[in-house]
Amino acid sequence: MAPWHPVRWYAGTLCGVLLLAVSLHAQAQDPLRFTDKVDVARILLDVRAIDPRGRPLLGLEPPDFEVKIDGRLARVESVQHITGAPAASPAAATPRATESQFATRGRLVVFLFQNSLERSRTPGLMRMLLGLRRSLDTLSPHDQVAILRFDSRLQLLLDFTQDRDLVRRAFEHDVLFGPATAPGERQVPSLRPVLDEERDEPSWSMERSLLRIAEALTPLPGAKSVVVVGHGFGRFGSMGVLLDSDYDDAREALQVARASVFCLDVTDADYHSLEAGLKTVADDTGGLYQRTHIFSQAALDRVMAALEGQYVLFVEKPELRRGTHSLDVRLKGRDGVVLVAATYVN
Repeated sequence: MAPWHPVRWYAGTLCGVLLLAVSLHAQAQDPLRFTDKVDVARILLDVRAIDPRGRPLLGLEPPDFEVKIDGRLARVESVQHITGAPAASPAAATPRATESQFATRGRLVVFLFQNSLERSRTPGLMRMLLGLRRSLDTLSPHDQVAILRFDSRLQLLLDFTQDRDLVRRAFEHDVLFGPATAPGERQVPSLRPVLDEERDEPSWSMERSLLRIAEALTPLPGAKSVVVVGHGFGRFGSMGVLLDSDYDDAREALQVARASVFCLDVTDADYHSLEAGLKTVADDTGGLYQRTHIFSQAALDRVMAALEGQYVLFVEKPELRRGTHSLDVRLKGRDGVVLVAATYVN
């Protein structure tokens, strides 16, 4: 064992004291910092924006929107314009493609035609079929289109496809004269669940047909657009036109499915009772109602522009009780209209 040496002991002790002093000084200069992490809930809102001339409003940013829930301002954190173009080159479509793969393949647009042989409705339907063939070019090549027909029951004429030739052929012939599609292998995305349910239990009403369409759309990702080309729905009662009892379920299902309904009224009249159903579902879901007996192409162009001016708003969620809340979305510093559902369900 080495003998004790006072000089070495003193030097070692002094070094230890100096190191401790340096450490304490560093801590004083850079104290421990504690931060609180706050998670902010967000609401996703699907809106469409068009200018006063019926053209899509493009390039909108968060400062361009003002959102109120129950009259209280809610901050718009970010905005995404849904163009229909894929975020990246999608893999080749396969029958077993997953929903996440499909999500990059464009928007979903469903056309629902009401068939009627009444003289006040047939000319308007023919004008819309002709106009739609010309308006298809306003859709993105990646958008998927499906076509349904309703007379006394719901029929699937064309499942979701990007093939515009098939869509034009359906507008030219199948809507008026074509048979419903035969049962077959289900694709992704698909409306075949609607066909399967109709085979077992026909819907018989537009309200129930909208409910079934919403249920088929719910599992599919993203916002959807349903374009109704028809003469209206409802039934006459002592208090005017009443909607079927299935309508409340249809409205809620459409909101859950993120489906907005755009209505092109083919009736040759300035006003008629059954337009109430078309107006109601358009207002409730953030869609648009348009009469087509005058300036029919302008009415169609306005609906197609609304499909093009589609945005998703990410909004900071205020403290809300459970239930239904009023919703108001407007433009700031821009002329135009924002189409959004009338209510938000917490």
